[in-house]
Amino acid sequence: MDRAAVYAIMMGHVGLVVPNEYVHAYVSPHPAKLVGVASVDPHDPACCEQLRHAVESLGFRALKLSGAYQNFNPADLRYLRDAVAMARSAGLPEIPARFVEAMLERDSLALPGMG
Repeated sequence: MDRAAVYAIMMGHVGLVVPNEYVHAYVSPHPAKLVGVASVDPHDPACCEQLRHAVESLGFRALKLSGAYQNFNPADLRYLRDAVAMARSAGLPEIPARFVEAMLERDSLALPGMG
């Protein structure tokens, strides 16, 4: 294996938390081999700021959200909107366009700024 992703986990409602800072401390000595993946609690009002910190200060390049473990329905477009907004605000790549288009077709809703 040449490279590996190491995931932070913010699943407080089930009692499982591995902070972004902990993952950063683990991956930073091996930047050529390990990549940190941020996690934020989408119910936390400070989640956008936490993600921005993970990207700008800790160097993370991806975000992991899990509806099953973070107590939200990933098919609910409110969370898709929030995830797109968080990714944009932190300078992360967009959610894949095909996924967004499929969700929009299914629900006939428009996401602001998606086109």
